[in-house]
Parts: sequence; structure tokens; C-alpha cells
Amino acid sequence: MSAVAQGILGAIERLLGAERERAIDAIVADGGYSRAMAEWGLEAAATVFDREAIERTVGRMGGDLEGETVALSLAKSVATAPLRSMALPLLRGARALKVRAPREQRAFGRIVGEALCAEGLAVEFDESQWDGARWCEGVLNTGASVLVSFGGDAAVERGRALASATGARFEGHGHGAGASWVDVAVSDEDVLQIAWDFCAYDGSGCLSPSVLWVTGSLDEAVAMGARVAQGMARWETERPRGAPSREWAAHERSWRAGAAATATSFEGGRGFCVVVFAPGEGEAVRAIGARNVVVRCAGPSGEGAERWIAANARWLTTVGGDGSARARVSALGLAAFRGRLAAFGSMQRPPLDGEADPRGER
Repeated sequence: MSAVAQGILGAIERLLGAERERAIDAIVADGGYSRAMAEWGLEAAATVFDREAIERTVGRMGGDLEGETVALSLAKSVATAPLRSMALPLLRGARALKVRAPREQRAFGRIVGEALCAEGLAVEFDESQWDGARWCEGVLNTGASVLVSFGGDAAVERGRALASATGARFEGHGHGAGASWVDVAVSDEDVLQIAWDFCAYDGSGCLSPSVLWVTGSLDEAVAMGARVAQGMARWETERPRGAPSREWAAHERSWRAGAAATATSFEGGRGFCVVVFAPGEGEAVRAIGARNVVVRCAGPSGEGAERWIAANARWLTTVGGDGSARARVSALGLAAFRGRLAAFGSMQRPPLDGEADPRGER
């Protein structure tokens, strides 16, 4: 195993050992998560970096950034994402990594950078107040040969233009969301895992599902919504949602009231709700995450889900489903869909040796 791979394993050992409490505190402070959720997030982000997974990753991707100085611009809100985003360029051969801190969530990324530096890896974590475009222009003009940009589509396009102007290589990862698709015959354990997909990272990640499509009648979709609500209630006890800000709480109350007024069914708890819409119902209601689950009836043959996935294929980072649903998505043959197909409960835990969001452009 290479010295870089050994260094990354050493950094992981620090994050799960001597730096664990500090890292958990940082995740809580960054995203407003409960401690139980932050503990899960750290474990989920770190434990994919085992020896075998690193070796597979190096075998698949290693060397394509050999000797390059990589500039990495992180998105505004990142949770535990900096760990993967910072480690992968190094595993791909980058000799040095210059990282622009997120605008809003910096504490965990700083700790990751410190852990990597402590293992002898060349990582610079920049917390200056420059805007993203200015930072990218600065590092590209001072020697960075590759720019990797995470964020909204407009920010990614600005990064692409700046890289093109300097002749640098560019990789862009825009915003997106996931979706889940289920059949009414799914097991109780699978329903619990579906609920977890909506709870992980409090439903705020780019891999989080924005909607649950149910193949079956409207009555069956309502029954599925009730089962998912039971699963959400269990997770609320075991891994509660973080306390929302006053502004978010007011926004959420307004959203829930509007959704309930147009939905066929509404079930809620202190930290979650589940709303079920009939075909053609509540089309103006947009998902807001934070464990507010939107369930839509796909019809007896699932045609509603197929149409929606086809229409939104470009934005989908991942689709969660059982084997049948994943096969149906594959069978659609959508050129615009470059997301990941995931088993229930794993939408927020992509394998290290597979792209987290395969939509990234290189």
C-alpha cells in the first residue's frame, strides 16, 4: 500500500480515535445535527475507508491526477462530505491539495485537513473570506493544474470557465437530489431502511431522497405512508433530528400546513412528517427535506414514477429501490440519468470505490 493510502488510513484512525469527540462536536456545530446523528455521520463517512476499499479505489482511479496540484472548492453546506472530497484526489495521485473551505460549514473540514497534514499529506485548507470565483481564479493563477468544484450549477459553470481560461483540467459536481421507489409488498425491515434514507443527515444531503414513489393504488400509497411514518418515529427516538433554527421552524410550519391542505394523507411527529399525494395532487409542493417526507402514488404499474424519473433524470444523484425498481430504472435507458442506484438504507453511504454522485463532469 502506498504512503498516501497509509496516510489516509492514519487520518481516519485519528478521526475515529483521538480526534473523535472534536470531530463530532464540529459536525454538530456545522450542521445543527443532534449528537446521535453526528456520531452516525462520522462513522458513515470514515468507515468506508478500509484497506480493501482503498486498494480497489486506487486500482480503478489511481494515477489519473499523478503529480497534479488540485484546487478543491467545496459547496456551501457539506456535513461530512469533506472527508471523501479531500481524500479522493490524494488517492488519485495529486501531489498537493488546496481546499477552499465551505462558506457556512467549516469546522469538520478543518479537522479533516489537520488530520491529513499530520500524516504528512500536502493539504492546505483555506478559510479566507474570498468568494468562490475569486478563490478559484487565485489558485489557478498560482499553479493549480486541476480544479474540482462542488456547488450550485452557476458556481460550477463559473469554475469551468475559469479553468478553461487557464488551461486547467476541470471536474464539476452540481447540486442534485435523490428519489426512492417502492412496491407495496416491501418488507417491514425495508420500510425502516426507506425511512432511514429520509433521516440520514436530516434529509439535507445531495444524496437525500426528495420523494418516495409507491407502485400501487392511492389507498396502498396511503398505507405505505403510514408504515414509513412508523419508521420515522422509531428513528426520531434512536437518532433524533437536530434542533431547527427559529427561521427554519417557521418555514417548516408553513410548508406543513400548505402540504396538509392539499394532500390525501398527512402524518407527523415532532421531528418529521409524511404527506401522501394522489396523482396530479400537490404538484406545486416541493420537498424541503429535514425529515419531511413527500410520498406520491405511482399508479398500479409504476408509470408515474417512470415519467417523473425520466423528466428529472439530469438532477438525480441516486435512486433508492429494491432490485425490481432498480432494474426498471436501468431499463428506461435514460441518457440523462447518470446517478447511482442504491439499495434501501444506503442512499447516503456510497461505497468508496464507486462514485458518490456519478453525474460529475470531467
